[in-house]
Amino acid sequence: MGRAIGYDSTGTIEFIHDSRSGDTFFLEMNTRLQVEHPVTELTVGIDLVEWQLRVAAGEPLGFGQPDLSQRGCAIEARVCAENPAAGFAPEIGTLVGYREPRGEGVRVDSGVRSGSQVTPYYDSMLAKVIAHADDRSTAARRLATALDDTVLLGVHSNLGFLADLLRHDHFAQVLTTHYIERAFPAGWQPRADDGLAIAAAALHGVLAQQAAAGRSAWQSLGAWRAAGAGSGTGSTQVLLEDEQRCVHEVSVSPLGEGWRVRAGDRDLTLAAALDGDTLAVQRDGLTVRFTVALEQHATQGERLWISGPGGTWAWRRLDRWQRALQGAAGADERGGNRLLAPMPGLVTQVQASVGMAVNAGDILVQMEAMKMVHTLTAAVPGRVAELRCRVGDAVRGGDVLVVMETMESEEKQ
Repeated sequence: MGRAIGYDSTGTIEFIHDSRSGDTFFLEMNTRLQVEHPVTELTVGIDLVEWQLRVAAGEPLGFGQPDLSQRGCAIEARVCAENPAAGFAPEIGTLVGYREPRGEGVRVDSGVRSGSQVTPYYDSMLAKVIAHADDRSTAARRLATALDDTVLLGVHSNLGFLADLLRHDHFAQVLTTHYIERAFPAGWQPRADDGLAIAAAALHGVLAQQAAAGRSAWQSLGAWRAAGAGSGTGSTQVLLEDEQRCVHEVSVSPLGEGWRVRAGDRDLTLAAALDGDTLAVQRDGLTVRFTVALEQHATQGERLWISGPGGTWAWRRLDRWQRALQGAAGADERGGNRLLAPMPGLVTQVQASVGMAVNAGDILVQMEAMKMVHTLTAAVPGRVAELRCRVGDAVRGGDVLVVMETMESEEKQ
């Protein structure tokens, strides 16, 4: 076909195969490499990009079809700045921490690093992680481990979702377009925190404060005596706000050569040491290492990102006065009376008007960002008090688009 149309470059031809009849049908041809070209490169052993450039420069191919053979299996995962637990909504922000995995048979193609800006002007893919092995099951295990070892802080990502997909029983069976529905019939949710992540977030604040005061966590006696009994007998109260805006009060108290951390009904005895961006936490003789990074967020203040074996979390540390202000302005902030733009983008539809009564879940505004349409809905029943956007507006993340009068505020009037 390429000879018939005079095509002389790299291209990708897609077919669909009917396993029952044995028939193969042509779908389309793309005059470029596909995103998945590393899979071909690893299984065939040819650098397709190199040969694309050589052919473009007029060189003949140095091999023929009989010279090519495939070996083993390769699987590629696209790492995206998106939140799988929130309908795979894409996210923007600054990468405050990024580290790529290493290991036998693991390849990473990426265009980001720590400090990179994830903007709304392109799609959400940040990197591709590819694993190659002699067979499919080994490649899947290698890829899942590589995704676990990838650190990406500052925006949510699909790392945990992809790793869970690879480890699911259904992955070993025949894949279909309904695979995700079968694997997660109730939708995917991140692995629950067993208390160690919130304890690590609280300990990080205490240890970082000690370091700032001029005390090294490594100058105490014992490998795990980050701050032992000599630091005092009183406890430190740490307020952490999660991404659902629920505030957790955590108590951190010196206990011998370690710490006692209380958060709700969880009571943990731990040892901990902070070295740069690595927080090592020891519980029952088992050491778990977290990667931590601080982000100065434009609208949410300072956020602490933590990545560990159980997933990635973002916490906002609060002072007492901040919590008091939250209580005073709780209805304004949590009552859902302001609809904010989740990221910079273009307003494409406005389905609200001043004075209109709406129910929770009613669509108010639609906007486009990161090559996706985002539907913004009312969080609570009420009435539209102000409309601060119109079709065609370019808005910034955090801009107020609609102001609501909630039913509660109307009753008070």
